[in-house]
Amino acid sequence: MTTGERLASYRKMKNLTQQQLGDQLNISSQAVSKWENDLSEPDIATLRKLATLYGVSISDLLGDEAAPEQNETAGTAAPKAEEAPQKQEPIAPPPPVLAVCEKCNRPIYKGSEIVRQHSYYGHSAIEHIICADCDRKQKAAHASYMRTKAASRRKWSFILGGLGFAAVLVAMILLGVFKDPSKIALGIITPIAAFTLISCLLFSNNFIGEMIEAIAGFSIRMPGVIFSFDLDGIIWFITVKLTLFLLGVALSILCFLLAIALGLVVSIFVYPFALVKNINRPEASDF
Repeated sequence: MTTGERLASYRKMKNLTQQQLGDQLNISSQAVSKWENDLSEPDIATLRKLATLYGVSISDLLGDEAAPEQNETAGTAAPKAEEAPQKQEPIAPPPPVLAVCEKCNRPIYKGSEIVRQHSYYGHSAIEHIICADCDRKQKAAHASYMRTKAASRRKWSFILGGLGFAAVLVAMILLGVFKDPSKIALGIITPIAAFTLISCLLFSNNFIGEMIEAIAGFSIRMPGVIFSFDLDGIIWFITVKLTLFLLGVALSILCFLLAIALGLVVSIFVYPFALVKNINRPEASDF
């Protein structure tokens, strides 16, 4: 058994790790590892500490290597030359803690592992510091959530879009559109447009919803009315206001119908891109 093997055996008998032994001797665990792998040997002062710690003699630690060699010719013991004390490796100080992760409370030692996030409350911005691992986990969780959300929207687009397709198709049949050869194309395209419009609105990754909202919300500011404060003037005022109100309602309904009509036409061309975007880029599910 080599010296390193004996040192390792005594350490294990004391149920000490290399790090724990190094802490007691005020040396690094790498130095202990070198001893036990016979890459170096402890100096005399360290051997005394080891012998005291293990409750053995230095000769027990070194084994046969500590026994004096017999001089065959003179029959006298030749004293073993004392080895020069080995230089102990300095213990490197721990790196400074730059920040602490607000998610896992783990200290962060490298600037490259610091991720700064901002949350806003009103006009105030609050900075949060997390580690790179927590940032990756957050992004992975968000990506998983968006994929699930996109898949749900895709499923409902098929369900509700299919119902819209069926409802419009029945309406086309009841209106007798398919009885007129010149209107058969309209009877086919309109249910398809209803399906694509509903799907694009549910995907929420395209401009169809915003376009319909902008057109349907168009309004005209009605002018003020000047009237005399008598019975005829009041009647005239009420009549004009009611007329302007009905005109505004009619204009709003016209804008809404125009928005739906444009949405039906444009959605036919937008739907393929919206569907591919929903599958390949679920994180873009909110336009």
